[in-house]
Amino acid sequence: MSLVNERQIGLKTGGNFSLLKDYLDKRTVKVTPFQEITLTLSAVSFQELPAATWPGFLAVGAATTETDGSIMTGIGLWAIGTPAFSAVTAVDTIGNVLNLVDVRDATSHDPVYDTDGRKVYGLITSGATSADGDAVGATGVTANLEVSFVKNDGTGTFSAVTLTGTYEIQLNKVYQARFDKTIELQGGAKEVDVIADITVNYLAQYTVDNAAVTGKNLTLSTGVIGPGGIGSSVPSGDYAAIAAWFDAAGKFNGNTFIVQLNGVEQVKGSGLDVEYVSSDTMLLNFAVDVGDVITIKAIF
Repeated sequence: MSLVNERQIGLKTGGNFSLLKDYLDKRTVKVTPFQEITLTLSAVSFQELPAATWPGFLAVGAATTETDGSIMTGIGLWAIGTPAFSAVTAVDTIGNVLNLVDVRDATSHDPVYDTDGRKVYGLITSGATSADGDAVGATGVTANLEVSFVKNDGTGTFSAVTLTGTYEIQLNKVYQARFDKTIELQGGAKEVDVIADITVNYLAQYTVDNAAVTGKNLTLSTGVIGPGGIGSSVPSGDYAAIAAWFDAAGKFNGNTFIVQLNGVEQVKGSGLDVEYVSSDTMLLNFAVDVGDVITIKAIF
């Protein structure tokens, strides 16, 4: 069988590649499955990735010449050992950040969110003096690869996020077309066990069996209306789950917590129909009679 040099085969129908060699030399950054390697963090916004557990080579920046599975990184603007949350230096021709990866909780495999609700990502960076094709280093002075934990403010600007706990990350890797796998799942592995974004509707009812005057507290976990044992109700439905979840005024005031009296929605807030008191009680600014039903609907 005779072989034809790939430089001799032209692609004459237009596009970005004039020769077969040009096409085979193009690079794709592929998302790999989550690494089952636990990162144990204690109030930090970055973590070194040493060769002992993250072996391989560095593909530094969008101009990388690496060809077969090197780790996609940006160029750190500071030394390894400091968070590089501004190191978005690996961007493809249509604007995707090539060195941005997903982060998940190592135990539950749920996504990770900062206190403001924004999702936490990993930004894979190499040291400021690292070169394309360098082998991944060890720790300390020879370290040259790390992940910084970041969130996006919605405009493309990243800021550092401090994490405590155990986490896992993905890596993005570079492959030249000639080194593409004979079979692969486009887009990377699907994580099917994520549960953090699932919400459930809960419904609890408190049927009054001893009347009470206005200005008494309803204890969610028991149905007691007091103080002083003046009134009571029989709780049913999801009252235990709601009582366990109801631990802050923010949850009471949010639009996922609704209180009704005999089917009529009550207004929440200071001096209004119902008020937050504590993690298990709310104030009823109305009298209740035997047979009245207080309904609580919550989504969490």
